[in-house]
Amino acid sequence: SHNHSRRSQRASLQLHAAPPPTDDDYDAIKLRAFVEAAVQDVKERFAASDDPYPERPYHPVVHDEVGIERQMMDKFQICEDLNEVCGIDGVAPTYFYGVFDGHGGRHAAEYARTHLHVNFARSAHYAKSVKKAMADAFRVTDERFNRIAARDGIAHGCSATTLVVRDGKCYVHYVGDTDALLCRRSRHQLLTKRHTMADDDERARITAAGGKVEWDGNWRVDGQNVGAPEMLTRTIGDHALASRLIAEPEHAVAKVGDEDYFIAIGTRGIWEQIKHQEATQITIHWVNAQDRNPDDICRALVGESLRRRSKSNITVLIVFFTDSGLPRIRPVREGVALVPIAAPPQPPRNVVEGAEQAYKAWKAAQK
Repeated sequence: SHNHSRRSQRASLQLHAAPPPTDDDYDAIKLRAFVEAAVQDVKERFAASDDPYPERPYHPVVHDEVGIERQMMDKFQICEDLNEVCGIDGVAPTYFYGVFDGHGGRHAAEYARTHLHVNFARSAHYAKSVKKAMADAFRVTDERFNRIAARDGIAHGCSATTLVVRDGKCYVHYVGDTDALLCRRSRHQLLTKRHTMADDDERARITAAGGKVEWDGNWRVDGQNVGAPEMLTRTIGDHALASRLIAEPEHAVAKVGDEDYFIAIGTRGIWEQIKHQEATQITIHWVNAQDRNPDDICRALVGESLRRRSKSNITVLIVFFTDSGLPRIRPVREGVALVPIAAPPQPPRNVVEGAEQAYKAWKAAQK
């Protein structure tokens, strides 16, 4: 078939450099040598190939901003042909997208961003069951990061929401409070729920696991509040509470139909100020506007959230279901959503300066 022939042509671009270092042989010098050899190998075969670019049946757009936080703890991953990246044959084309909202620091989100999709591809269930393979990936990623964090004294964690598209189906897996929604018939359909102490089932699970649950204006487990102001109940990382805060993902599956237009994944910073249906309507109006670049929609959503003074890092990733540019979405006839300005404004100067002064005061107190 035509698709098979294109995959056969692209197979020549698979990585044929030396195998990666083992855990016992993993040091910076050998890693650098491996990466340099791999990049050079890909560059040479890319230049010699008649068909170096993979097919793009889906169109991802992403934007992130640090906001008024001192550091950027949000991360994202886009892998448009996971089989080719990992050198896997005989599996239907698989597309991976992930958004990771860190708390306590950036290391858990960074580790999940670089390892979760690889652990997914390495699972024994990868070829036959996305659900089982992704459960393996979350578990392995959490366990390995927690070993590193315990060794190095890192008290970081993250929420994680992933989207896998294979055989015309979307598989969303998630822990924490990073929401994903599907735009179907110009209305949003929420694909996730938030794993916080506000959920009675999650609270009961933690209590049954021996966790000491307290309320002092904020929820706490064993005296700790993870992901303040909300208390998260499922995360990757947070090794001190590993027996309470599990990394077992919940999931949703949706078959992509003619009236399914996109899936949007956003960290908490966006949803603090913009509701799910409003974000859907803004996207619809933006894509249909004649004087705006559709690829700037995530930048516009983040900018609108900043204008409304969101207090967190913000990341929005939208995957449009199309094989030829962005779709022309018919707006639902329910009022008119406010379309944000084209460029995201900077946070209010007084807020930024106040945050900087507070940080300098804190640094001075540490000396």
